[in-house]
Amino acid sequence: QKRLGLTRSKVVGAQSATSPVLIFLEPHCIFAPGWLEPLLARMMASPKSTVVMPVIDVISDPYTQEQALGKLYSSGGVNVGKFEVNTLTFGWTGVRNYNKSYQEPDVFATPAMPGGIFAIWKSYWEESGTYDKGMG
Repeated sequence: QKRLGLTRSKVVGAQSATSPVLIFLEPHCIFAPGWLEPLLARMMASPKSTVVMPVIDVISDPYTQEQALGKLYSSGGVNVGKFEVNTLTFGWTGVRNYNKSYQEPDVFATPAMPGGIFAIWKSYWEESGTYDKGMG
């Protein structure tokens, strides 16, 4: 069978999904028990045009399951995605650089996000045009 590439694979997978909510993940991520329920609760309480991203913690490299939990993870912090137009690069900045009045655990809008770890209503995914299948 022909390999489709990351982007096209997500489009094909979304087309086959029967759930009203699509959750895109990456193979390098590890999820703790109980991570899904708060994400779905946020989706259920949000407009259908909402895209939800979890806070992503940093995992030690190299990762081994034998590491003590205190040394395995560190907080990724609460960040906002940003896109630098002049260099065409994505990056992160602390949420308070973007919104001075932010208080945890409030939700917040972000002007940019990485394309691989998020939840979206399937209807909005399709309405917004999905990913460009020519991207690979």
